[in-house]
Amino acid sequence: MLGLDGIDPDVVDLLVGEGQLPHFAALRAQGAAGRLQSSPPLLSPILWTTIATGKTPDHHRIGHFVARNATTGEPLPVTSQMRRVKALWNILSDAGRTVAVVGWWATWPAEAVRGAIVSDHTCYHFLFDEGVRGGGESAASVHPPALAPRIAPLVRRPGDITLADLAPFVDVDAAAVARPFDFDDPLGHFKWALASAQSYHAIAATLWRDERPDLLMTYIEAPDSTSHLFGHLFRARGLAGELAEQQRLYGDAVEAMYRYADRLVGETMQLLDARTTLVVLSDHGFALGELPDDPSATRDMRRVSERHHRDEGILYLYGRGVRGRRCSTSRRRCWRWPACRRRATCPAAC
Repeated sequence: MLGLDGIDPDVVDLLVGEGQLPHFAALRAQGAAGRLQSSPPLLSPILWTTIATGKTPDHHRIGHFVARNATTGEPLPVTSQMRRVKALWNILSDAGRTVAVVGWWATWPAEAVRGAIVSDHTCYHFLFDEGVRGGGESAASVHPPALAPRIAPLVRRPGDITLADLAPFVDVDAAAVARPFDFDDPLGHFKWALASAQSYHAIAATLWRDERPDLLMTYIEAPDSTSHLFGHLFRARGLAGELAEQQRLYGDAVEAMYRYADRLVGETMQLLDARTTLVVLSDHGFALGELPDDPSATRDMRRVSERHHRDEGILYLYGRGVRGRRCSTSRRRCWRWPACRRRATCPAAC
């Protein structure tokens, strides 16, 4: 299962139609696709916990991004201890199956499972002012603890993101990249999103190759943060002043992030064998290209509000057990038929 936060079905349709997302197009041609109907409140910790448990918020009890430490009053991201029902990884572990869960919301502290959990605190977390907490948190970030040194080389921090990493997404110079990390800096926030995506994807691929768990669940937050930061610039025309400068720097970031998500889909497809089913989904969509009545409101590009979310996400199924679309081409006329006749679907977009 590959979770891509905030990927919008209308935008996928648009970019697939333009040929920009070949791996989403392959999922659609060779598998099954539909729209995920989400439910309010459209907040990521709630929705990804609903996806992981099959329970609504009144049962799983994850109700927001932040909770309070009962002793100190300190705000902290929602934790696995607040969840009141079993998640899929608990259920399968209890049934003797192996699991690997990477980056999923509300998985810190990492629970003991038959397999591995790389919690959402393994990389920097945007709900901490500096992205990371001190103390004993790192000891609880991963299960089993012996996994921590294995994955440490795969974890990238915002400061590890280079100008070359950023070049496909934004038009900035070396001086901007060298600025000290700050979540209030839109470039800093984007560097965190990209670093976390690269880290969790690399960790998931490594666990899949090395451990071959019965279930792998990977969560990638970056499309949502990119849309919050730069979604108002998506295909915008005729901008002037501050907005024109924003567009010069960041105007292609959202489309580039969709292309990056497509690349992650493609690399994940390459890992599959004939026994594996792939599920690709998002928790909600995103309203892009919308400018506020007061353009000065976009000076703070961290528009972290669920009012930009749409209640439809994506859902793709591919691989074992998935009946894709039947080929409508006559077998006698299809040059691929000898190669694909043992399959339920045609491997090509005839």
